[in-house]
Amino acid sequence: ILKYIPLNSGKFLLVPNILTFIFAIKTSLLLSFPSTYNLAYNYIVENVNNQNFLIINDTVKVQLPMNSKSYKNFFQSSCSTRCKTISTNNINTHFNSMVIAKEKSKPIKNLNEFKKVFIITHDKNKEGKIIKSFFNKEEHGRWNGFEADHNNGDFFNFSFLLIKNFGPNIYIKTLESKKG
Repeated sequence: ILKYIPLNSGKFLLVPNILTFIFAIKTSLLLSFPSTYNLAYNYIVENVNNQNFLIINDTVKVQLPMNSKSYKNFFQSSCSTRCKTISTNNINTHFNSMVIAKEKSKPIKNLNEFKKVFIITHDKNKEGKIIKSFFNKEEHGRWNGFEADHNNGDFFNFSFLLIKNFGPNIYIKTLESKKG
């Protein structure tokens, strides 16, 4: 970035050059920190790994490890080579929870067969009790997080300087079943 900043441009480009430098440093720092997606993934793998748990993944970018029973619940049209290999060879046995992927899995008819049901969502108002959240700023109707691929080119969005991680706000909620 420093290569493209004309240092002899005078006072006219001084402010844009300083802004470019500040945003470049902040972007570099944020890229070295885990995103809200990474934080949610780590929390789920470390804390919600039980055979009797169901995880409903309502986000697209949080890619949880899928085990055989999770892939067996996929729609046939969504099951690729990886899905078929894991479901037939029982790979990813270290992750015991069943994961329902948004728009790829068949709906579960009876949630009561699971001890706990967890939902990973961007919607704070969705049904369930929040047990963990990963966010940059509480929602006040302005924005829901900050993603590198969508928001990073706007020099006049100074809320960028306030964020802790790239990624949208993610909430992990629980629904208590009658069995639990």
